[in-house]
Amino acid sequence: MFNGEWLLRIIGSKGHTAKEKLSIISAIKYAVSYFDHPNILWVPISMEEVLRVAGAVSLNKSDGVFTAKNLGVKGVHSDDLLLIGLEKTKEEISLHFYPIEVKIGINANTVLNKARIQVTKTKNLLLDSLTGEMATTFEGKFYRNFFVQLFIANARKLDRNDFWKEKNYRLEDAVIEKLLRDDYTITNKLAPLIGEGAILSFQKNAYHRSAMVEDNVLVLNLIEYDGFNNLIQSVEDMKNWVQEETHDLIKEDMLSNSYVPNYYSYHNSNDKNQKINIPVDNIDEEFKMERNRNNSLITKDKEKALPELMEVKKTSANDMSIQEIAATDMSNESLDRDTTKVLKDTRLLLGTAINSKHKIYWEYGHKGLANRHLLISGKSGQGKTYFMQCVLLEASKHGIPNIIIDYTEGFLPTQLEPEFVNYLGDKITQRVVYNDDFPINPFSKNTRDIGGIKLLETETDVAERIKSVFAAVYDRLGIQQLNAIYDATIKGLKHFEEQMDLKRLKEMLEEDGSSYAKTALSQIRPLVDRNPFDIQNTIDWRNIIESDGEIFIIQLAGFNRDIQLIITEFILWDLWNYSIRNGNKNIPIPVIMDEAQNLDHRENSPSARILTEGRKFGWSAWYATQFLKAQLGSDELARLQNSSQKIYFAPPEEEISNIASSLSKDIQERKEWERKLANLKKGQCIAHGPVLQPNGELSTQIVNILNITSLQERID
Repeated sequence: MFNGEWLLRIIGSKGHTAKEKLSIISAIKYAVSYFDHPNILWVPISMEEVLRVAGAVSLNKSDGVFTAKNLGVKGVHSDDLLLIGLEKTKEEISLHFYPIEVKIGINANTVLNKARIQVTKTKNLLLDSLTGEMATTFEGKFYRNFFVQLFIANARKLDRNDFWKEKNYRLEDAVIEKLLRDDYTITNKLAPLIGEGAILSFQKNAYHRSAMVEDNVLVLNLIEYDGFNNLIQSVEDMKNWVQEETHDLIKEDMLSNSYVPNYYSYHNSNDKNQKINIPVDNIDEEFKMERNRNNSLITKDKEKALPELMEVKKTSANDMSIQEIAATDMSNESLDRDTTKVLKDTRLLLGTAINSKHKIYWEYGHKGLANRHLLISGKSGQGKTYFMQCVLLEASKHGIPNIIIDYTEGFLPTQLEPEFVNYLGDKITQRVVYNDDFPINPFSKNTRDIGGIKLLETETDVAERIKSVFAAVYDRLGIQQLNAIYDATIKGLKHFEEQMDLKRLKEMLEEDGSSYAKTALSQIRPLVDRNPFDIQNTIDWRNIIESDGEIFIIQLAGFNRDIQLIITEFILWDLWNYSIRNGNKNIPIPVIMDEAQNLDHRENSPSARILTEGRKFGWSAWYATQFLKAQLGSDELARLQNSSQKIYFAPPEEEISNIASSLSKDIQERKEWERKLANLKKGQCIAHGPVLQPNGELSTQIVNILNITSLQERID
């Protein structure tokens, strides 16, 4: 495959080129292992070797026998690997030509796009030069014989040098005779399964492996570690690991499982418009999955069996992804509901990377996590609420409780998934505020934290808080009306002290008698008349926060939206006050808020304090929203996007550019993310957050596209 001169150049060279060329050796082993099939003998050929053979007859590379220049074509072509596969069925011999580009490093989208073009052009060049009418010409027969000679010579080298002892590279005389007599067919029938060619990408800062056919080219994404770790590993060991052991790659998509020779009819070699059947990797619109007898997951419509995604016990370091090596003792699959929670071991399953079996986690309990806030965005109907139930279930399994302030009616009993309700049972509590006033007093004097110094609020502090909440919800209140509320609050606090409430605020405004006070009262009158707070009792947040995975839903159904938002803001203030007095960074206070774009995130709001200061008090705020930039100020958006874990479902069209900008600063990369965001299917999302590294530390922010793991899978 490679000559001594090539190897000497590699040994004597330095830098990225040497790294890239060495990775080709690993790529050869990965390629013959991944594409292994009992009916096909793959022989790898170095495209540089093709040029070297041409040079043996005194032709330089640019003037070689099989070069773009000599063939009269322009543009970039693949110069790394060519797999030629020999398939023998009865008395007929077929050859498969499969070009492969090898890349190692950061491998940005621009690099992969160029490689994709190289592979496609090379495949087209091969088919155009070796098949069809060209194959009947002297030139075409010359090229066909040229590649057959390379195939036979390289097969002999592989056999003599025990490249793969368990694979028989010794060609039968009858086979050689047929090849030399041009008695064979060049076929492209594998293209629907593995594309026209492949890119083997050993990617830096990648933490899992995957394989997908995109634009008729298979992209085999591997981690950079793979580019060097397997240089001395035998091909048989590599093949057994790829084909048999448990890891990220989906075995059902490999040729050994997907290609049945008698099932796939021959396609015309020049038919470049043949349909490419790319495996379905989307969860169906109801997210309902069931298991078939082969333990595969199938969608309701049974379009295609999806691979089993349940965690399997690993047997060696080679069986794991680089991320899983560090996480062996931290898996949440084996945790029982009754197990005592240990925060540092808590990993919440988000989903499975597309075109892979690799599971992506929210490293919830890791000490290196900047905060435990979660931002979920996406247009309506893409699975945000379903996803929240999935993560809520994961948290509850770890004994972590959650408080849901439901002002969207998305967590009503009829809206919850049956699997979610049946599994959690009496751990789900619905507190319906419409029937049972909520036991907090918005006018209580809370505790302020100023650089670690805790101070009791004054009447002025309380009045400013009341004023800011009303201002955030009632945008029709002017400055004078808000000042009237402010004055009435201070007056009421001085007069009624701890018994101050909404009814007494009404009395103070009526006593004021000014036109501003009357206008303010008319605006807030529905809230005052409802008076949804019970100031005679006080909720003990500790009972919920320190419970064993309870889901406490504060249900605000029945109220109009303004009242729902007012109640939400005051509950957040009360929780914030509790956290200042009793919070502990090692005891999470998860609070879930859907349609978060309707809340106040400005500087003096409870949400702003939660997002910027909440970590030291244990806060874990989960915000779900349809819109980001469209309804939020730049400062509010910046605070929300400071969440350490972000999940993006298919966004509204006007949000795509903004989200893509947060995923990459490179213009070309940003355009690629815009395309991927626009093409997300229901049940798919982009996860943007740190992942666990082999050394146990967290990485920087990594972007992954996921299929959401269904509730049933999480329960099983």
